Amino acid sequence: MRKYLKNIVLALILSLVVNNIVNAANINIKVTNIKNIKGVIRVGIINKEKDFPYDAFTGKKVTVSGDSVSIKFTGLAPGEYAIAVHHDENHNDKLDKNVFGVPLEGYCFSNNVKALTAPPKFKYAKFILDTSFSQTLKMINL
Repeated sequence: MRKYLKNIVLALILSLVVNNIVNAANINIKVTNIKNIKGVIRVGIINKEKDFPYDAFTGKKVTVSGDSVSIKFTGLAPGEYAIAVHHDENHNDKLDKNVFGVPLEGYCFSNNVKALTAPPKFKYAKFILDTSFSQTLKMINL
């Protein structure tokens, strides 16, 4: 009986692991309009409205070698996400702004939503990820 219960528990755990692997989703991003090859492009994936755009649950940085870069995120759970990108030209891990709060480095968001006087709201940048999502984002350089 004990061996039978162990086998059932093991089968349940295995089915959960396989289900998570099968249901994993990918995000493919191409960032264009990069103004120079200084620094890195920082990409944040955000899955909660309260965290957008500053607190990504996962992210990557890519060295700039031309006017565009491609980034891929794999193994994500299906759901709602938004993307925030900035060109960290001086490697200081933040989006530099002038005294009026205007960005001095390039930035962009998913769905290519524009930031007018403040970062856009999550509801405008979000998208539904089921199995795969691809988007080309155009960097805004002021």
